[in-house]
Amino acid sequence: MANTTQPHRPAIPTRARFRGNDDDLPAAFVHWATYRNAAEEATEEEWKKKIVDAFGRTLTGEARTFWFSKSTFPEDELRYDLDYAESKWTAKYCDEVGDGDTAELRFQEYKAKTLKDEDVGAFGKDALGVKAFKHTHFAREKRRLAIAAGETGRDAVETALKGLPKTLQEALGQEIYAIRDWDAFVSALELLSPWQINDARKKMSATTDPKPAREAGSTPPSDQPTLWHAKDNQPPPSIPIPLQQHMAYTPYYQPRTPRLGYASFTPRGTPPTPSTPRGPRTAKVVQIAHEDNAEGLRGYQNACGAWSEKWEDQAPGPFNPYPITPGNAPYEDRDACDRCGKSGHFARDCTAEHPAPHLEQETRRAFRRASMAQRGLTSTPYTPAGPGRGRGLGTPFQMRTPISNNTWAPTFSFQPPASPTPGPMRSMNLIQRVDEYGPWWEVMDGGYYEGEYYDSGNGSGLNY
Repeated sequence: MANTTQPHRPAIPTRARFRGNDDDLPAAFVHWATYRNAAEEATEEEWKKKIVDAFGRTLTGEARTFWFSKSTFPEDELRYDLDYAESKWTAKYCDEVGDGDTAELRFQEYKAKTLKDEDVGAFGKDALGVKAFKHTHFAREKRRLAIAAGETGRDAVETALKGLPKTLQEALGQEIYAIRDWDAFVSALELLSPWQINDARKKMSATTDPKPAREAGSTPPSDQPTLWHAKDNQPPPSIPIPLQQHMAYTPYYQPRTPRLGYASFTPRGTPPTPSTPRGPRTAKVVQIAHEDNAEGLRGYQNACGAWSEKWEDQAPGPFNPYPITPGNAPYEDRDACDRCGKSGHFARDCTAEHPAPHLEQETRRAFRRASMAQRGLTSTPYTPAGPGRGRGLGTPFQMRTPISNNTWAPTFSFQPPASPTPGPMRSMNLIQRVDEYGPWWEVMDGGYYEGEYYDSGNGSGLNY
């Protein structure tokens, strides 16, 4: 640039004046030319083209492609096509004729034959170079389609913003966060001066072209494993790396950051969010017992997918049990033969010579009958065995009542005697003692516990 002093910057006129129509995206940059006209004489069109071009060259990668597909003039696309054709044909004729000048003449003849007057306008006289009606029309149609496909929406703008060099991002400042669509992008860029763009272009020129990807080393000797470059396969940033290294590879469950209002599902056993009110017990959820074959596995995987959709990161509990692994259901839960214990047929059709030795038919039949009755799947209640069938089993399968609110410890089918100790001390479970003030989620911020109010007396509002 001959003149390095910045001329007086006129006030930026209303954006509407420069918006142009859909056909002319870079019209917003027209007034950049106004700043430069003081320094050098040039057509407004030429300067508009130069500035858009200079800005595009500061972008990298995807953003750069995107910018040029949106912002170049159709004539440039045509000129690129013609240059390509010219080089191709010149090379071809050079091979045939062996003389550059003759080849050039031949090519001019070819151009004169192929491109007729109605295709090519003022040939070579135009300031912007060759102009062809068909090519221009095609380019404009292509742009209209791109706009109709919504490529100028938020995603496109984000693509362009990602490719902006740091200098320009700093120049935009806080404006960058307010940019939500293409118009906002263009109007924010209107505020940048050509000098800022030129500066960005100088700083970017060294790093514009990305280096080619590094190749992996040659085959290592047999006693050494291949060490890949660390940067060649970085894990996606969706999960923090310390979590990734120790994460179990399971098909349906990936750990995620717990959000407010959800219980996080961790191996330490945070209790599930209580999903039903206190009151009369609801029937146990009936679990489907999938058979241990390919079809059963498919059904199991579908059930797991449905479970994950419904209870995202909840812990499985009594009201949302996780699907049972195929072939793993307890006997009273599967539709199995009462004689040999295999699924697929019932005892009346059983052809096995020997019943399963470790399963007593009577007990198993009683248990199955009881569990079905308890789920309301039978019309008649369970009747214990009569005389001659051994002693009556009573009601062998009662629903177990949890002793405390402790959801992760095992519970038993009997209630331990109430503790004679008055006060907050609770009764003891055989496996785990609930601590003095009850489970942690009832103690956390003090308050009522089973209708009584406890206060440590030190005015802290806490229970401990």
